[in-house]
Amino acid sequence: MMNSDLTTDQIKQLAKAKKLLQNESWSSASMILERLYQESENIEIGQLLVEALYMDKQYKLAQQYASEHQTSYLATESLYRLMISLLLHNHQFIIARQFALLSQKSQWQMVAQAEIEDQEKNDLEKMGATIKTITRQFYHLGDENFIEQKRRFELAYQLPLNQYVMGAKFLLRDPFTNPLIRSSILQVLQRLGFNETVKLYWLDQQEHEIDCSKLMPVSEIKQVVSVSAQFEHQLGQSDPITLQMLEQEFQLQMAFCYPLIDHVVTDAKLWAQVAIDKTAGKTIVENKTTNEILKWQAHLAALNEELLQNIEN
Repeated sequence: MMNSDLTTDQIKQLAKAKKLLQNESWSSASMILERLYQESENIEIGQLLVEALYMDKQYKLAQQYASEHQTSYLATESLYRLMISLLLHNHQFIIARQFALLSQKSQWQMVAQAEIEDQEKNDLEKMGATIKTITRQFYHLGDENFIEQKRRFELAYQLPLNQYVMGAKFLLRDPFTNPLIRSSILQVLQRLGFNETVKLYWLDQQEHEIDCSKLMPVSEIKQVVSVSAQFEHQLGQSDPITLQMLEQEFQLQMAFCYPLIDHVVTDAKLWAQVAIDKTAGKTIVENKTTNEILKWQAHLAALNEELLQNIEN
């Protein structure tokens, strides 16, 4: 199956790399496999490359390649274990927990969870000062500009679960945390299967109670699906460039609004129509609903503009 898309020379190189793997010449094998993967983007070659880099203790590079086709590591137990082990070597506890839950095999999950918890305890004992520093930086993330907030948000993947949740609960209520970061934290909790109720400072400058057990991915929320379907229906055949632009803009808008998207998109068909008409420069018939949509779209556009300015500065 792997060889069907490869040239004769690539097949020879692959055989050579496999021989090197058998001989435990990890570094030499990884150099050949890296070149082959960049030429072919073949997932199975990528998996061999990740294995070679892992055995060569090049854990960060191995994770970069593995993340390109992360779900392919759910195919077999050995690949699943490789991904968990790789993430733990990089102290990526939160990502490891999220990945572990993607498997439908409860036995695999149990083994992975035990490994993750053991490694968390080990890091708390041996790297306590580092974890304390990351926790403190995560906790005070709202004091910084967006770029630094994003860096600290990503660094917090290295925190054990308890430390992460403690910081997350505080940041969700912090008005100075960028709304996109607050939304991202909630999405992390959703992927972790977190089921407590938390308080969220939202776009209306009010606190809302959020039952995390009811959270779902943005892409599965009814209003998001409906608006995207309207865009596709009206523009899919006639104007794919505008479709792509509107879809990208809409996905960012919904990331800002998450998880209270139903507070914003109350009429999916009208939301899509207003966005399309605005882009086309058409006059929008004003009434109570369209005025509310225009107000939200303007507010979200301002948030996006502020975000871009923060990134550029």
